[in-house]
Amino acid sequence: MVTLICAVLFLAVSTIQAQISISGTVTNTDGEPIAGASVSVPELESFVYTNDEGEYEITISPLSVQRSNPIKGQNVRLQNGRVMLSMDKSASVRVEVFSLNGRLERLLVDSDLAAGDHSFPVDPFSASTIRLVRATVGQSVYTARVNSLQQTAQLKPIGITDAPNRSAAISGNVMRVSRAGYRSEHVELSDDASQIVDVALERLPQGDESLGTSPVEDGSGERIERYGVEQIYWGELNGELVPLVKIVTAVTEQAVDINVIFNPHFTDNTYGTGSVGWGRNRPFHNVVTSNHVRLAATNNDGDTAFYGELDQIHKKGVNNESGYAALGPFGGDGDLIIGDPDHILSYGTSTCDNINYHGYHLFENSPQTDESFTPNPDYPNWEYLVVYRLSLDPEAFGESGFRDVQMTHVHSSPAKGDDTIGIEERDDLEYVPGSDDDPFRYLLPVNPHVPSDDDDDSSDDGDDSGDPSDGDDDEDDDDKDDDPIDFDPVH
Repeated sequence: MVTLICAVLFLAVSTIQAQISISGTVTNTDGEPIAGASVSVPELESFVYTNDEGEYEITISPLSVQRSNPIKGQNVRLQNGRVMLSMDKSASVRVEVFSLNGRLERLLVDSDLAAGDHSFPVDPFSASTIRLVRATVGQSVYTARVNSLQQTAQLKPIGITDAPNRSAAISGNVMRVSRAGYRSEHVELSDDASQIVDVALERLPQGDESLGTSPVEDGSGERIERYGVEQIYWGELNGELVPLVKIVTAVTEQAVDINVIFNPHFTDNTYGTGSVGWGRNRPFHNVVTSNHVRLAATNNDGDTAFYGELDQIHKKGVNNESGYAALGPFGGDGDLIIGDPDHILSYGTSTCDNINYHGYHLFENSPQTDESFTPNPDYPNWEYLVVYRLSLDPEAFGESGFRDVQMTHVHSSPAKGDDTIGIEERDDLEYVPGSDDDPFRYLLPVNPHVPSDDDDDSSDDGDDSGDPSDGDDDEDDDDKDDDPIDFDPVH
């Protein structure tokens, strides 16, 4: 068993004004209550789920003095089948064990604990079982994905941040309401001491009628941020062993959310005169006509719940303002090989987000940047890293629940580096998030901004007519430009 240790950050919060209560009901457009919808005010670190009647209530302190007091020597770790806590000061502690289909299996502790050492046994696992252990200590949250077959555990802090600077007013803050399979809503709050905010969510189109959505629109970004567990896959790129792919999976009662993020030195969202590292100006039509990723997701019985290819961006059959969209497994370069289309709640790509969510209608040249993928001030939300997203209904995995997801192939054209690269998960290699050796550090945070009609979205560089009929349907028959990754899974 690999022991991983993270320091715990305790936040002392002193509230000096009366609280504000926000309550209401979340329904669908037919007025039917939606249970399990998430309601959050991210800037004020408030988060709840709706009950079976779709009702919620959150309480917010409008003015707080925030002090961040890191305490040296605190740690949380998973060792020899036990969750181990060492605390210099008392704190509220809640430790939960979930199956990977989002069901709570066991509550190990939920109480205020005194300073000192504490440990709690986690039930032995069968060889095929993977579970998620979540420890909440004070205001910090950690997850550990436990696989007894591999005898490894990955501990990931998911909520360690300095407390926000809360202003004296609640007004101006935005409440987010989301449920997998529905379009999220964002509601601006007032300063009223008691607010009733009812929200109706619109169901996202399904199957062949669907188009790619952003992680803000479908709510997957918040679930990935809160519950995501990372897997890092390594490969040799231009003679150097580097992290090539990061897969982040969040399993909740709402959905199994999957993000596949690529090292930008393998492939990226640059093209035309904005191309970085391609050796020549990469044509936009190469992105449109061939790029895709192939994924396989299985349950704990070993059955394949989803196997298919996700389209990066396409224009065939797309009827929207830009003329382009990610078509997931339902069109373009996508294909649903195994699985029920009704179990696909949403999907998208960062390329589609750039064009449709952020409104950058750049069909010839991407925004200029450098080898560090520094944001362009004229296009600050342009995501240079390629990200594929897929959200599946937990019912796809049956009673045994989700086990794992694997990437079996990716096609990116033309070749930025080597044509074919084998990759694998390596426990003997150290990946340090945010370090100079982390290629994923360039990834932008999910931006909740929805562009308005007044936003400058598009073509002031004179390179884009906005007309999707620009010859992008030409087939990419140049095999030497193909850049597939052959994925070597490690079980």
